[in-house]
Amino acid sequence: MKSNLNFVPAVMLAVILTGLTIGCKQPRPQEPPPPTPAPTQSQLDDARTIATALEGYAVDYGAYPVATSIADLKAALEPEYIASLPAGDSLGEYNVRVTEDAYEIRNAGGAILLSR
Repeated sequence: MKSNLNFVPAVMLAVILTGLTIGCKQPRPQEPPPPTPAPTQSQLDDARTIATALEGYAVDYGAYPVATSIADLKAALEPEYIASLPAGDSLGEYNVRVTEDAYEIRNAGGAILLSR
């Protein structure tokens, strides 16, 4: 009878290499998020309009009105500082964060339109 002793080391080597390959496998890098679209000119114009109303309020009260939404800003600024506050565009509502001494206006995609 012929011995299969030469076959055993080859199988052992294949098992060891497979184990090392599985154990050393690098995780796939995560794909970066899609880029935020650049603000449109109309979004920038709306942001400047909102900022002008905020500055008018700050001149009268010495601070910006604290707000976390467009609805908060509408309540504070309409109709005395602006007839109709731009709320958003076809992409969605603008995101605002206003403290007594700073503000940030973002489009629905998250791109900063204006901050102070």
